[in-house]
Formats: sequence, structure tokens, C-alpha cells
Amino acid sequence: MRSLIFLSILGIALASIACSNDPNAIRQESQKATEQVKKGAAQARTDLTAAAQGVKQGLQSNSRVDLNTADKSQLKSLAGVTDQQADAIIADRPYRTAHDAVAKGAISESEYQSIANRVTVK
Repeated sequence: MRSLIFLSILGIALASIACSNDPNAIRQESQKATEQVKKGAAQARTDLTAAAQGVKQGLQSNSRVDLNTADKSQLKSLAGVTDQQADAIIADRPYRTAHDAVAKGAISESEYQSIANRVTVK
């Protein structure tokens, strides 16, 4: 979407340059267009960096959290896990299977289902 807006602005600027016969006006419009291209490139670089960081975080989040060894902050990084649930998971250790957290009452079955693919026990 930003690219479309940027290209539209650039097109308008170039069209206005083409319609002018004054060399100074052409030079000024060319300078403005160049500045906008630089701003667009800087924004694209920022967006690309943010996207790359998001991908990196996503790949790192594929690691599983061990319910027997994770600290409170690691447990809270799981979707929907609250302070109280993290404390309950820690208090009810050890677990033989990840689903034992449900059996011991630390979290509900629906809460477990939302984090099941992100947890393990070793």
C-alpha cells in the first residue's frame, strides 16, 4: 500500500516536471522527487528490518518451554498464561507429561490446548 502511494506521488511529480519548460522548475521538481525517493527507500529499509526481526523472533519462538524447568517469565511468554497460572505450574512440579499440568489443576484443558504445541517436559 505504501509503495502504491509512493509511486503515485512520484508519478505526479514526474508529470509536473514534464509539463514545465522552465529549467529551474524542472531542477527543483527533480530534487523534490529525489528526496521523496530517498525517504521512501529509508522507510522501506525500516519496514524490512522490522519484518526481519519479526521473522527471527518467530523462528526463536518455535522452541518448546519445559514445564519442569521454565522460570515464571518463560511460562508467561506462552499465549494466555497469567502470573497465577505460571505460579501454579511451578508449584505443581514435577510433571511426567505436559498434560499433567491439566491433571494437577494448574491450567484448564482449553488453556492447555492453546499452548500444547509450545510446551514439553524432560
